[in-house]
Amino acid sequence: MFAFSICLVIVSCSMNQKQILLPGKIAGLSSDQTCIIHDLGEIRSKFQLRNDKEFSYSGLRWMYNDDSFIGVEYLRTESGRIYKGNIVRFGINGEIIDRIYESEDGELAGDTYPSRNDKKLLVTTERIGDKKKNPLEGLSRKQSVMIMDLEHKKVIKKIENIGSSPSLQIEESPWLYNGDRFVYSITSGRKIVNEGEVINPVEEGYAGVYIYDLTTDQKKLLIPGGRFAIASPIDNRVAYIKNNKSINVLDLNNNLEETVYEIGSKEKVPNVHWTPDGKHIYLVYFDYYLGLSDLFTSGEKLIEVSTGTEIPFEKIGHGFTSYTWK
Repeated sequence: MFAFSICLVIVSCSMNQKQILLPGKIAGLSSDQTCIIHDLGEIRSKFQLRNDKEFSYSGLRWMYNDDSFIGVEYLRTESGRIYKGNIVRFGINGEIIDRIYESEDGELAGDTYPSRNDKKLLVTTERIGDKKKNPLEGLSRKQSVMIMDLEHKKVIKKIENIGSSPSLQIEESPWLYNGDRFVYSITSGRKIVNEGEVINPVEEGYAGVYIYDLTTDQKKLLIPGGRFAIASPIDNRVAYIKNNKSINVLDLNNNLEETVYEIGSKEKVPNVHWTPDGKHIYLVYFDYYLGLSDLFTSGEKLIEVSTGTEIPFEKIGHGFTSYTWK
């Protein structure tokens, strides 16, 4: 969820192939909580997020209209337990330049997702339950989605019980480009089981990609069996993984669905992004070696959406680390 910034540049390489540098800015977070910002293929800036007994910071997302980030500030008790998650804004060097939302005790803001015009902010939230009353609440908390007016730092809508962790999946970026609708996934693939009982059940037929319309307050199951939904940065298309077999793109203007990438039988794809120009899908994948879960190879691919062909490009080497891209 962090920044490597890269512009579209053509370079020549061996065998007369052409490789591009990925368009846009990409910011990535390393294992030691260092945010590394790349520009034109080079590291332009880096800063380390605080992570100690009192505070920790996470969930950084680019603002789209200036070089700053939205993120979450977690507060800890003396015993180290997180009891609160606030929303803050970071400058390009990691300094806090604004405070967006102050949570109540026991309320945890999760991932943050600015709309592409920076007018709205989608935040996942969850409330810490009383483990003395229900020990299982800590395993599967009900989640809500909060929509904020960023300019006025005001909550304008709260969608309760949209899903339970870890069944709810929201990826970068969930916002359709006009800023009034967003997509998310409900998955039945990750179950929490206690003494043979599923703690976070997903009802039959409910798993898939959903679209939520803020103007009508209505949600709709868009793609049964879909997951990892991401909205195009330039138009009304949604990319997603379907039945763990392919990456598809659905055009919401005409409901036409196209397969842009077939996932191999041993291939796992945990990370998918649109490039900011809307022309390509970038993905991280790994292949199990001889079927052994502890031996695998990993890599990156860039798929041209209009043709479904793989494009040679300069790898960014993020692996499975979260990052943000604009």
